[in-house]
Amino acid sequence: LMASRCNPPVNWEAAGLAMRIADAMSGGYSAALRSRIRGGACAGSAVRRGGEVGGHVPLPHVMANDQEPRRTTVALMPEPEQATTDTPPAPDPNAPLQSLLKDEGAGALLAAAAGDVAGRRVEGSYSANTQFGIVFAYHLMRNGAVDRDVFRAEVMLLDGVGETHQVYRGLDPDLRAWFDSVKAGAPVASTRATSGPASRSLAAGLRFRHDPDALVSAVLRAARMTNLNAASVVAAAATAGAVAASTFHQVGKDLFLGVAETADRALAEIEGDEFLFSDMEAAGHLPSRIRDLCELVDAPLRSVVGALSNDNGPVGIDGVLLAIAIAGNKSHDGVRLIDTAAQAGGSDVGSIAGAIVGARQATSMWPWRVPNDTWFAEIGRRLVSGETETRDLPIPYAVEERPLLRLDVLPSNED
Repeated sequence: LMASRCNPPVNWEAAGLAMRIADAMSGGYSAALRSRIRGGACAGSAVRRGGEVGGHVPLPHVMANDQEPRRTTVALMPEPEQATTDTPPAPDPNAPLQSLLKDEGAGALLAAAAGDVAGRRVEGSYSANTQFGIVFAYHLMRNGAVDRDVFRAEVMLLDGVGETHQVYRGLDPDLRAWFDSVKAGAPVASTRATSGPASRSLAAGLRFRHDPDALVSAVLRAARMTNLNAASVVAAAATAGAVAASTFHQVGKDLFLGVAETADRALAEIEGDEFLFSDMEAAGHLPSRIRDLCELVDAPLRSVVGALSNDNGPVGIDGVLLAIAIAGNKSHDGVRLIDTAAQAGGSDVGSIAGAIVGARQATSMWPWRVPNDTWFAEIGRRLVSGETETRDLPIPYAVEERPLLRLDVLPSNED
């Protein structure tokens, strides 16, 4: 990457490689990052190798936008004589390099569950939004796109239908009301601004990390099933975009700008359906609010929390913004970031921040005990690798029913 930013570039091999890595890293989620790196890689219209063979070329370190590059000197290997006269063809900048990154992001769902546990909505376990999100993950692996009728039946299974029992834990009032309306035969989606849809949509960021349009489409189809607040569903798409971007190690300003672009995509997709949604005005402001997070990129975490929440925590979709702002911080380790998000905003905010943080690092053990941790890790791995097989995995209902059977505390359907 440093070689590509030299003007003129050291050679086209290095410049082309940098362009390909830029494409691989950005994954379509930040045109700003892509243009910055590719712009440096394309500097100079021809390859010029001035100076002595085996000499030294000064290369700038990649710095933040508002810093001057610091020069360093890198020794170059002597090149064959014909290299001074023959210009090699430029490599295809779109050649795939995704194999270098294919396992990135596998730890996102385990980290999300850890953030949920840290938020303590349910003591010692993860809560209903994480359970719902795992059903979403299975649905995406099996179907690729979202079939709302099938998906509705799948999530209802965990709420006790037919011979099954209710196994959701810590249901928020909006989701409880939606389940009840489905059972009554007339589904009614919430119109409140909430971070719930975002915390339930994290799997899409892994399944569609190479395809922003498919990501947005899947999240909107799933989120609007339970919530018709425009700000909530756009925030859900933005959150999945943040998870996707983080699998390519985007962080700080690059992460925030990429997330804002995903929010723009989501807004464009719902433009023809404004009559279905509440809070369209707030949704329209969301991309600019996400871009404004760049102002907090170097702020202490307590200042970030203070800017996006009050004494009672974040309100509405501010919880999503808080999670993204904290998770995008470059100055602290993952445990500190997840813990701060969970303490400031509860389980949903902790879960969102956990997914974003976990997506950019290897699958990790967290200080919070996460039930079924290896299950979460395996689902994350399969989503990232694009696998579609789930028949060798236990179904989510069976996983969630087991602890209740062991403790003999199965609630009845009436409960």
